Amino acid sequence: MLCNKFFVRPGKKISLLIILVLLIGVNACSSMTSAGQEPKKAIENVNFIMDPFILNVANHGDSRFLKVSIALELANASVMDMVKTQNAAFRDAIIALISSRTADDFLSQEGKMQFKDEILLRINQILRKEGAVKNVYFTELIMQ
Repeated sequence: MLCNKFFVRPGKKISLLIILVLLIGVNACSSMTSAGQEPKKAIENVNFIMDPFILNVANHGDSRFLKVSIALELANASVMDMVKTQNAAFRDAIIALISSRTADDFLSQEGKMQFKDEILLRINQILRKEGAVKNVYFTELIMQ
């Protein structure tokens, strides 16, 4: 055969068989040791969904309505009780932030990102625990 003539010499067949058996054995050993290890803990992802906010925002003499729904990503499940008890304080702080903005602030991506950062800062200040809330997500943002 052409393959045997160029790639596998007659004396090398046994050594190739031994190498193949060794590779299978090493693979089986590594599978057994990884199966005996503890599985890594899944990253805990806990979100708190706030009720939507519907407010007037200033717009160069006109009044525009803004509806925004916010989800808070919490550091872990133990923070959920703290967040639930402080919901009124969160809503008050967010309403104050929205009221201090113009409609143009919500139209640009930079304005939205700055608004998210301010919400995150205020909420963690209310909780008096740095990093309790990891991120703020807008699940809905409509301006009319």
